[in-house]
Amino acid sequence: MPVSNSKIVINLPSHTLFLYADNTLVSKYPVGTGRSGFPTPIGTYTVIDKIKNPGWENPLLPSHKQHIKPGAQNPLGTRWLGFKQWQGGEYGIHGTNQPGSIGKSVTHGCIRMKTSDVEALFDHVGIGVPVEVTDQ
Repeated sequence: MPVSNSKIVINLPSHTLFLYADNTLVSKYPVGTGRSGFPTPIGTYTVIDKIKNPGWENPLLPSHKQHIKPGAQNPLGTRWLGFKQWQGGEYGIHGTNQPGSIGKSVTHGCIRMKTSDVEALFDHVGIGVPVEVTDQ
């Protein structure tokens, strides 16, 4: 059940996502972030989308050229929390089928989490929760 007064803060240099409720730190999680050429956007956003078992399309290819259905091969894992739209799709916080990438700058700009971590976060936050991405 989403908790009111939640806030997500992502610190890019430390590869850490902090979850706050009522200005109190609830949890912190290691994350993967955007790589050189595909940075995670810095700024203040809100959760605009929540999807269990999302499908995936390569944002660098034309629509429907590379679509992966939910399942073990899906690079988004089991949860998606979108926070910023762009012409190629949406930036989001999601799981991964490559847990060894957590703690590194390897994504196309999204925030990658371990499956158990993103499932816990997903259950804690709702649409409209602030997402602050910092580079400090």
